[in-house]
Amino acid sequence: MFIVEVLPLIYLPKEKSQILSYFSKKNIKEGSLVLSLIKNKEIPAIVIESNSLEEKKSLVKKDSFILKEISKVLIEEKFFPDYFFEFLEIISRYYLSSLTLSWFSAFPKNFRNFSNYWKKTDLNFKNFSSFKLKNFDFPISNSLENLFLKILKEIKKTIKNKKQILVIFPDNVSLNLFAHYLNSKLNNNFCFFSLSLPSKNLAKLYKGIFFNKIQVVLGLQSGIFAPFFNLEKIIIFDPKNNSHKNSNSRPFFDSRNLAKKLSLILKIPLIEVDPYLEIEKKKREVEIFSLKKNPEEFFSKEANLKIKKTLSQKKSILFIVNRKGYAPYLLCKDCFKILTCNNCSAPLIFYKKLNLKTLEVKPKLICRHCGKEKEVVDFCPNCGGYFLKLSGIGIQKLKEKFPQFEEFSKDNQKTFKKEIEFVKKIFSEKNKSLISTAIISKWFWVFEDFFDLSIILRAETFLSFPDYLSFEKFYLFCLKLKFISKSLIIQTFNPENYLFEFLKSKTLEEFLKREISLREKFGFPPKNKLVRIIYSDKFSLKAKKEAQRIAWQLKLKKIEFLGPNPSFIFKKRNRFFYEILIKLKTSQEKEIISKIIPSDWIVDVDPIMFT
Repeated sequence: MFIVEVLPLIYLPKEKSQILSYFSKKNIKEGSLVLSLIKNKEIPAIVIESNSLEEKKSLVKKDSFILKEISKVLIEEKFFPDYFFEFLEIISRYYLSSLTLSWFSAFPKNFRNFSNYWKKTDLNFKNFSSFKLKNFDFPISNSLENLFLKILKEIKKTIKNKKQILVIFPDNVSLNLFAHYLNSKLNNNFCFFSLSLPSKNLAKLYKGIFFNKIQVVLGLQSGIFAPFFNLEKIIIFDPKNNSHKNSNSRPFFDSRNLAKKLSLILKIPLIEVDPYLEIEKKKREVEIFSLKKNPEEFFSKEANLKIKKTLSQKKSILFIVNRKGYAPYLLCKDCFKILTCNNCSAPLIFYKKLNLKTLEVKPKLICRHCGKEKEVVDFCPNCGGYFLKLSGIGIQKLKEKFPQFEEFSKDNQKTFKKEIEFVKKIFSEKNKSLISTAIISKWFWVFEDFFDLSIILRAETFLSFPDYLSFEKFYLFCLKLKFISKSLIIQTFNPENYLFEFLKSKTLEEFLKREISLREKFGFPPKNKLVRIIYSDKFSLKAKKEAQRIAWQLKLKKIEFLGPNPSFIFKKRNRFFYEILIKLKTSQEKEIISKIIPSDWIVDVDPIMFT
């Protein structure tokens, strides 16, 4: 008889024990995958320790509970590297999450299928590292090839040393561009690793990487959890890109940060390949036009002249409209209230939707948070007034003015496959002009020097958020537009803003130096660490009281924070949200707040989104 300590691969609140004890009739190896019963449900778990009953007899006698038996052994060997124990412990501490949640986020989710395929996969299988290339045959520009060459040199060194290398990308576009480039150099001798792959493919890759059959691994965020046997170096492509941050599930880890921590654990180099060194080589004209005199118009007089001249010369234009639908708001002119969703406090977006059965275009009001659709009303539900006005410019409204332009947005191209088809279509057509949301930014490598003129209709749609990073995000976005356009126009209601002067005549380094000095002044990173904590409840008053309770505890411990405040979108899907933004000055303060924050709060360490 053996006493087995396991770590369940399921979320357990950090207040509860993360290591559970079971018994087994046979000894089970450390690192094995088993099924353990928790509340009569079979949960996958990792074996941490297994000892004979004689060794643990004194402890068992003291305990008043009855141990359950391990239900089943799924994988009878350690299938992950030793460094995972330290790595996932560090993740748990850094992101203030429970240990079980950190382990759960780092492993495949369908363990029954995964374990079956793991057993079936033969180590003599030759095609471990096959990469199914998408129909992604876009040309590689000289600028991009210069960056890819740097990565290729490091990969060749690693292959020569018979070790492993991990290259992490921020998005599918840059990943697939590099995969096609690499395929022409290495003949498919690499793999793409993601925890969201089908169990059959994932088990094959897991085994191939763990037993050093695969040397070159490409990945997105979850690529950092590939089980390396002999990792020599890590490369981060585009380290300024915030898509490296996981914002979909807890813990909200950042692959850039995790790569730094893993490189320290393994004592290996971390190489950053920054594309902005190439992007800044493009010297473009940037013009700033004021909208103060004609706020209701699409364009300023100066922009209108530029557009007419460009179109008359049959050149291409890119319009950037960072708003979905036809109009972002429906405003009552009597009470000045914006129509909002009943389930959320977000404004309802006015859409003109095509009915595929009748082919009629009907107006709809849609919430972008819960997706609820509503018929357009004739009167204000707040005051009963009839003076309702469409406010703001959405991408559909501009498309109505320029019907010959193609539209590129998440509403039209809902999947990555659809995006690829659309971009290919743009390249094949004579009319190269485009109306797009910010989605164009991840495709900028494909569109190098493609447009003659780019126009951002409203800079404020990027800048009017409670986000200390908003200026930096906008600056980097504009650099990408300069890369794909021969000329850039930015329309704004505040042309005196220092940001626009930097865009016209300063370098990225000069801009970031100014931003960092401002952030230090107000106690933002890199001076202090930020932790954003959020609480939600079906009742507004209850959410507010809980937020005030935690704020009082932080105050007693002399922790600096902002709030508690209602979130930017206060109500989502009939739940009310309050948040506190904590500024940490020392690691000791982090330990203090980890004991204060209950497990039913959402915790975001190093937040990049504040809406």
